[in-house]
Amino acid sequence: MRGLLRVAGWALVGALCCGGLAPAAHAGGYDIPVLYSARNMGMGGTGVSTVSSATALFMNPAGLGNVGKASLLGDLSFITGKLKASPGAPNQDIWSERTNAPFFLVGGAYRVHPWFTVGLAVFPVAAASGTYRYELPGDSSPTFDKTRLTFIEIAPGVAMNIPAIGLSIGASYRITVVRLERVTRLTDGSNTSLDADLRGVNWASFRLGLQWRFTDNVAIGIAYRHRANTTLTSGSGTLANTEVKDVSARFKLPPRLSFGIRADYAWFGAAVDLEYGVNHENRVTTIRVGGNDVTDNVFAWEDQLTLRTGLEARFLKHDRMAFRLGYIWDQKTTNRMFPTAFGTPPSSTHVGTVGLGYKQGPWEANLAYAFRMGKAHVTEAEVAAGKPMCPLTCDEAGHYEMRLNGLYADLSYDWR
Repeated sequence: MRGLLRVAGWALVGALCCGGLAPAAHAGGYDIPVLYSARNMGMGGTGVSTVSSATALFMNPAGLGNVGKASLLGDLSFITGKLKASPGAPNQDIWSERTNAPFFLVGGAYRVHPWFTVGLAVFPVAAASGTYRYELPGDSSPTFDKTRLTFIEIAPGVAMNIPAIGLSIGASYRITVVRLERVTRLTDGSNTSLDADLRGVNWASFRLGLQWRFTDNVAIGIAYRHRANTTLTSGSGTLANTEVKDVSARFKLPPRLSFGIRADYAWFGAAVDLEYGVNHENRVTTIRVGGNDVTDNVFAWEDQLTLRTGLEARFLKHDRMAFRLGYIWDQKTTNRMFPTAFGTPPSSTHVGTVGLGYKQGPWEANLAYAFRMGKAHVTEAEVAAGKPMCPLTCDEAGHYEMRLNGLYADLSYDWR
């Protein structure tokens, strides 16, 4: 039995490292820099210093303190695109099938006291999905290789604000629900390397934040997101054409620290956010099958800076219409020795955004678009340097590239 577990475990490691346990398909690490909400994405996703809706529970919980009597918000974010990688053999350089990933944020806030506001929001906070079909020598049919990984957060929060000095302090409690679906099999059904559905919940994480509007025209903000460690388990699965029991792996969504500043003058506004992701905490993950440690899955991610910039021009009476532009620079975090077919290329990525907003009384509606791109060429020598730590489980040398499009729409109603 121990020998069977070892064979099955190596199959699991090989499949998961090349997919489910790899960095998320839409960002370095597991985070996605192009998520919420449309009003923020038009300005490059900035908002740490001024967010004032349920989106605060994703960006900076102190923003709940800027809500009037109450606020409701719904956002739909649709991300679509492809990845190029070498998932099955060196220098395959193949494109994945198109990924269509809908995301959402729904939430609200209510002022219970002139100095206190409570809120609740639900939203995916990180994700990966990708599907490849490729042929390998000796196989009877093409390989179907699919990953779907989601982190969904349920976040109640509270903020205290002191209007006399323009200060707001907030905190949120994070419940993170994680699911990994992973399939690697031949399309004719003759061989199933992996078919697993792992799930888990983290109950022990939080966000903290502060916003300070120290003049009528300038505001600053700072936010901290604590790490979330989640153990995913599955009672059974298929590994190396064999049914096995008790498969588990541990995922970590690492800490992030964010700073932001925004200045407004007359009809014009500009904002800059800087985020620091402590991604080096994701270096090794232990895979367990049947209660036994099988092997270590190596990430060796690097810490990451994300720079966001945005501009806004407001028009019409009472600034009812807004036009927005933004840019995001996401520093390389994936290690070139351990590339992944389901993750961001081991390079920096760049995002351009544009948005439009309209207010009418208590209603506000916004639209935005984002395009993200990045590419890198990984050499045989770089992959060979990582093989002693990752002999059977990592992807191969070749060209790695991503092209993603994001479409965003949000609608809110505010009681002032």
